[in-house]
Amino acid sequence: MEGNYVLVTPIKNEEANLPGLIDSIENQDLKPILWVIVDDSSDDSSPNILEAASKKNSYIQVVTLTAKSKYDIGEHYAEVCSIGFKYAIDFCKEKFIEFEYIALSDADMIYPKDYFSKLIAFLNDNPEYGIVSGKILIRTEEGNIYEEKVTKVGDSFPRGTGRVWRKKTFEETGGYLITKSPDTVSNILAHHKGWRLGQIDVIFYQTRPTGAGNNLWEGFFMKGESLYYLGANPLIIFNSVVDLIFISRQKKSVLKSFRLICGYFSSLFLRKPQIEIEEVKDYFSYKQTFKHYLMFIKRLLTANR
Repeated sequence: MEGNYVLVTPIKNEEANLPGLIDSIENQDLKPILWVIVDDSSDDSSPNILEAASKKNSYIQVVTLTAKSKYDIGEHYAEVCSIGFKYAIDFCKEKFIEFEYIALSDADMIYPKDYFSKLIAFLNDNPEYGIVSGKILIRTEEGNIYEEKVTKVGDSFPRGTGRVWRKKTFEETGGYLITKSPDTVSNILAHHKGWRLGQIDVIFYQTRPTGAGNNLWEGFFMKGESLYYLGANPLIIFNSVVDLIFISRQKKSVLKSFRLICGYFSSLFLRKPQIEIEEVKDYFSYKQTFKHYLMFIKRLLTANR
């Protein structure tokens, strides 16, 4: 049925964030036909919160993983999400539930009530788009709101969280692949298949900076490792550092840049394995990087006219 969507959320020790997320999903104009929450062996009060929520809302299904594991934003995160997507698709198939869209949300999100209805209305009206998200603002416990700017040379890809796939796009790109950067890989594969992607003008809120589940020291080191894994060349690393320090001017940008560089070049010197998907390797090649730079400069010149 057009407009129906399933939602997947991975969580681990999210007792502080789950109530806000659950409230915002309960209050959506367009609720998910199924919401699969994968609890990655939480040892706080998260299981109790999920039990109460699933009793109150019949569309919530909780999948509990028992193997103890450390939180990370790479392959393990992708594996937890993948379990949720497989469960959602199998559940709908078994129950003869039809859906057209697949959404992903992390636990530290707060959505306005029209968030998913607007994204899905946009996809309904624009069949050339395969994946979209809104735009994130960070809302701190102190009540401060700011934009975590991420400037990229090339296409404006959807954010990892708060994204909605067209079901056909999700299937054509192999689902949610278990890699160190599953959202980036999904974006690139969809782009390669000819789908348009984007962030539309719908705001949603994140209650902590991206990657804060790991500390900044560890999180940006892992981002550097991830960029190496994807086959990014040093020019892309240079661009990321310039962006952090001079363009987006993120907080602690020098520290973030240093750790990003350390993560990338330590992987380079150790010759760690890289992704084997040709479409991804090509996207991060020098040829494509220079092409994206030319597109970026063209947009700047056009905007300044």
